[in-house]
Formats: sequence, C-alpha cells, structure tokens
Amino acid sequence: MKILSGNTTRKLSFVALDATDLQTREPGLASFTVYRSRNGAAAAAMDTPTISETDATNMPGIYALTIDEDTTITEFSEELVFHITHAGMHPVSMEVELYNLGPLADSVLDEALSGHATAGTLGKAVTDIEADTNELQTDNIPGALAAIDALIDAIKAVTDVVPDSGALTSLATAAALGTVDTNVDAIKVSTDNLPSDPADQSLLIDATTAIITAIEALNNLSSADILGAALTESYAAKGADGTLTQILYTIQQRLLEAVQTGTTISVKGVDSATEKLTMTVNDAAAPTSITRAT
Repeated sequence: MKILSGNTTRKLSFVALDATDLQTREPGLASFTVYRSRNGAAAAAMDTPTISETDATNMPGIYALTIDEDTTITEFSEELVFHITHAGMHPVSMEVELYNLGPLADSVLDEALSGHATAGTLGKAVTDIEADTNELQTDNIPGALAAIDALIDAIKAVTDVVPDSGALTSLATAAALGTVDTNVDAIKVSTDNLPSDPADQSLLIDATTAIITAIEALNNLSSADILGAALTESYAAKGADGTLTQILYTIQQRLLEAVQTGTTISVKGVDSATEKLTMTVNDAAAPTSITRAT
C-alpha cells in the first residue's frame, strides 16, 4: 500500500490467526500492541493504536489498523513497518510505503530550460516562445496604434466622398459619373500643389513603415502574456495529443489530486472532486509500470 505523506486516515487490514495452529481465525480481539519503524529507525510503540474488527460474523478475524502516526516525510519515499501482537494471536508484521510528491514537483519546476533543447519537448517549446516574443517588451505599441488610427481616419476622409456610400449602381449613372468628375477635379486641385521633390514625401513613407512595424509587432507575445494569464482547466482524451494547457493541468493534478484504490489511480480536477482521468498500475503495493485507463 502507498500512502501520501501526512495522510492519517488510511487503514491497513490484517488477519488474526491462532498463535498455536496458525490457521484458526481469532475474532473479538481488542487492546492490541503495535510497534512501528519508519525508514529502518528503532521500533517505537504507537501512542494510541486504533484497530477495528471489520465484521465478526461475515469476515471473522479480519481487523484494520488506522495509520495515523508518523506519516509525514520530507523525502520522496520511505517505508513504514508495523508489528502487531496480542495474547493468543500469531504476531503480524506489515509495511506500507509513504510517498511525498513535493520533491518531484520541485525537481520538475526547478529544472533549467537550457538542458532541454530537443525539438518537440516542452522545455524547447517554452524557450522558443520566449525568444520569439521578447522584443514586445521594448515595442511602442500605444504609439504604433495611434499612427494606425490616424491613417485610418485619413482613409475614411477620402472614402466619405464616394457617392451613395459606395453603391455601384449609382456610379453607373450619368449623374454619378458627373459627381465623380467633379470630385476628381477637386482632388487634382489639391494634388497639383504637391511638391515635386521626393524628399518631401518622407512623411508618407514613414507612416507606411510605422503601419508595417505595428502590424508585425502585434504578432509577438511576451512571456508575461503567456505565463501571467490563468489557464482554462482542460485535459486531453486518452490516446489524443494534448495542448500545452492540457499537459500542464494533467501534471499538476497528478501531483496534487491523485487517489489510489487498489491498482487504479484516480486524478481529480481543481475542484478536488471531479474525476478527470484514471491510470492503472501493475501492482497495488509495489508498482513498476503505469498506464492511462480513461
């Protein structure tokens, strides 16, 4: 059995057998003596061992010890051994594994991204995103937007003079063509006053360059935009490729909200209640492999 560090509610079942024939079950026992040893330390008597009989009629001789002492560890995993005795009962020795997900989470979050440069890895993807968006921190986005707004106003001023709000049927009439001719003449009066020196057209070139620069800048995101925004909880279906958000939520909830029952591990959502996915281990007590079930 595996128990999360600090948990004091899990129970460990055992069978009480007669000390002489080692076969006859012993129901109705009380006041057991229990010693514990964690990580090979000296045996220590449990202060208030709680042992309850499961069902004297239907499951005679089967008892459950509540593991509520010395369950907090700082390492990733430690063994906790119990030795239970009672007059007339053959002694029972059992062990559980205490595990702590904190060191594993710390090792993942503290891992340097520079050590993960292989294409397709999460570390490489995060590094590429950060490198591609760093320039946004020095871009003058408000100024660029103001320049775009001014140019749009200038375009609108020109399009406002199109007759009938740009209806093509009106442009086909003689009256509409006459209006166009009048407007063209008016425009020509203005353009005749334009300087012939190309250098005087630099403002138009600068404005066009500002538009292009502003549009290019809008395609860039900073690391703060990505890492500072709350992600919407989501999980990839079994066998499906996951998004970055789905992968991060799966890792987080596997570390924070996982409950093992037998060979099944249930991973809960951020509400600590809704089951989001399940996994299966090949052995409930000492697993060596794990696969996703749902």
